Amino acid sequence: MGSFKKHRLFILVLIFGLGARIALNNIIYSKDAESFVFWGKYLQNHSISGLYEFLPGGFTPLPPLYYYISRFLGKTVSFLNLWQNEWATYLIFKIPPILSELVIAILIYWFVAKYLNKKWATASSAFYFLHPAIIYNTAVFGQIDSFVVSLAFIAVMLIVIKKYTIALSIYTLGVLSKLQDLAILPLIAISTLVNNSAKKLIIAAIAIFSIALLPFLPILFAKGLIWTALYFKELPNWYPYTSVYAYNFWAFSGFLTLDKAKFLSLISYRYLGLAFYWLIAALIIVPFLKSKNQKPKVVLFAAFLLIFDFAFFSTRVHSRYLIYSLPFAASFVSLFPLEVTALSFLIILNLMLPMPYEEVKNLVLFLNQKTTVIFFTLFGLTLFLVFMNKYKKLLER
Repeated sequence: MGSFKKHRLFILVLIFGLGARIALNNIIYSKDAESFVFWGKYLQNHSISGLYEFLPGGFTPLPPLYYYISRFLGKTVSFLNLWQNEWATYLIFKIPPILSELVIAILIYWFVAKYLNKKWATASSAFYFLHPAIIYNTAVFGQIDSFVVSLAFIAVMLIVIKKYTIALSIYTLGVLSKLQDLAILPLIAISTLVNNSAKKLIIAAIAIFSIALLPFLPILFAKGLIWTALYFKELPNWYPYTSVYAYNFWAFSGFLTLDKAKFLSLISYRYLGLAFYWLIAALIIVPFLKSKNQKPKVVLFAAFLLIFDFAFFSTRVHSRYLIYSLPFAASFVSLFPLEVTALSFLIILNLMLPMPYEEVKNLVLFLNQKTTVIFFTLFGLTLFLVFMNKYKKLLER
């Protein structure tokens, strides 16, 4: 009872957030939500290798891990005999990302209370868990981004408490779910390399290889090594554009512009974007070579900056990529309330850019105008530079 009173407001936030997600489930049609239900139903009687080969339904493929989860969810719906109940079916398929958001909210609460400001723990967690972009993306749109980013977030938290092998294992699962988790690879790699002996690194490498191989085994047995390697080599090429409806650095070139096009006829946007990302990532990560800089709040803020860097300066960026930064940013609401709120605003605008709903048609048209795109691209660039300056000050403390 005493524990409930102590954390009462936080528990109420969680209850309200869960209630909102359940209430908004399947409130409108979403092709993305439909895709996961479709995959779960298809995989009950078909192989994952078959799904990759035929792409039933025309949906864009993912790395293999989440298909196993979709298959399990499909079998759960069949076991409960709920396929005729569309609302319940869609809710079951949204359970993994919803539970992931719950885990993230709890971890934010723990981190802020322990390392930043205990008085802000509930507010920081609520900023994330009750955020309209997070609720919409999972409960309404039906995407699994929260599941993917939760694995990255957990991995960074494990880095904070110096559990490197477990962190690498969890992080590998994230990359096997969606490639967006590659954004924090520099942090995961450098933190592990500079803080572990050769023996521990070998153990970690074996663990990563084993975890990474397992989801591919059925595909390898069915299709062979060459087919599998060639297929997954092309996976990042499904969105070969400078910007897929996102206010990133390259949005000025126009949404859905092929990133093989050359900037000033000199170098392709793709390679320019990669160069920008890695150059900025180096600036973020180099301080980690000194152990004194590997403080918990610096580690978490560096992860946030890497995701912002990836979502803003890389090409092939979708409107949802910036949302991956929100769990990390929400942890710093107590330190940078205005800046995190501004980021939150940009995330919402990105989500709105491709919205197909008639009710927001005029707003979406305005957000897609050239002048609006340039304005919010500059807004995003300014915001990133402000956060880089905040990072510098965190390192100096």
